[in-house]
Amino acid sequence: MAGRTKHNPKIESPTGRAKLKPQREPYWESLTESAALGYRRSKGEGIGRWLLRQRKPGTRLYNRKTLGLADDGKMVADGRAVLSFLDAKAEGLKRLGAIKSPSRFLVRHACAHYIDYRIAQGKQVNEIERTIVCHILPKLGHIPVAELTTVALRSWHGALAAGPAMARTKTGAERNFKRADAADPQVARRRRSTANRLLATLRAILNRAFKDELVADPTAWGKRLEAFPGVDRVRLQYLTVAEGERLVNASDDDFKPLLIAALECGARYSELCRLVCEDYHPDNKTIFVAESKSGKPRYITLSDSGARFFSSVVAGRPAKQLMFRKKSGDGWRDSDQGRRMKDSCARARIVPPVPFHALRHSYASALIAGGTSLLVVSRNLGHSSTSMTEKTYAHLASSYVREEVNKGAPTYRFNIAALKVRAIR
Repeated sequence: MAGRTKHNPKIESPTGRAKLKPQREPYWESLTESAALGYRRSKGEGIGRWLLRQRKPGTRLYNRKTLGLADDGKMVADGRAVLSFLDAKAEGLKRLGAIKSPSRFLVRHACAHYIDYRIAQGKQVNEIERTIVCHILPKLGHIPVAELTTVALRSWHGALAAGPAMARTKTGAERNFKRADAADPQVARRRRSTANRLLATLRAILNRAFKDELVADPTAWGKRLEAFPGVDRVRLQYLTVAEGERLVNASDDDFKPLLIAALECGARYSELCRLVCEDYHPDNKTIFVAESKSGKPRYITLSDSGARFFSSVVAGRPAKQLMFRKKSGDGWRDSDQGRRMKDSCARARIVPPVPFHALRHSYASALIAGGTSLLVVSRNLGHSSTSMTEKTYAHLASSYVREEVNKGAPTYRFNIAALKVRAIR
């Protein structure tokens, strides 16, 4: 991606820096074409220091400045004397004049900074990089962040909603677009919903630049810029137990374990692909999801049926081996499930076909229909609160709610038959 900072991952975390050998010459990471951020820890010292190196114009000589102590060992970053990697990077850019000369800090620089931030946090960046390259950089990448206006961003947001959806293409190939009936209300709703998601990504990018003091004013993309209302209605696709059984029976042997796992624990496809054998804990019948969509780890409590399945999957296998692999031994990739789901749905006579994510909805729907509380379902799904779970699945829980109300409601001994109610005229 254009403008992306070169990485030295060894200096990004205290754990990585602790493994570096002390040396006179710092470990460097490029900040600009003529400047770099450095980390140095002298022999015998338990903590290191951050340095800024800048080349003198027209020469091969450098000026060096100390930015502060590193958050090594028991040193806790405070953003002033003790700096984390991101603190040091922001301070270095500030001293280089990124704030004093905002015209130099373009939207593409903010995008690169956000990718760097997510990588440093250990989060996935593939999907966000595709979003940036396809939808943000072509129209906004060359514009200085300080010159963004609410009107310009609203125009970009509206154009996304009005334009056709992009089709998947091979890397380096010319972009193709899906053909759709523009007069179809559902097509318009989906395009507006997509535009809202892209707007949320851009806001996250610009807000991170603001928090790291790379830009000074968030007004343009703040409360003045509104998303399209009422376009993100939940469209729930889920299978009945019988349909889930048909789907599994109709799938190929490679794909079956992934389908069963999704129906038994409700994990996302990407989460299942990253599981290793030691993530199943037989003592308490749980699955540990180390990396989720929200970035927070969680435990999924399994049913007895789910525990038996996962026990059979990991039996006799190395702890660090991927739990779900193809017959070739390779792991499952991001897009490997799409075609297989369509083929399996066709063989199982599931019309219309459902995506893999529908298995997560199927798991949650079956639990709620069986009387499981929304709190328990929310924890297993990894939702930050029960509000998301309730928004998506509450309509399935009416019988459960009625039963719970009957359990807790007081019983009054009124003589209702003898009660006379005066009609209001």
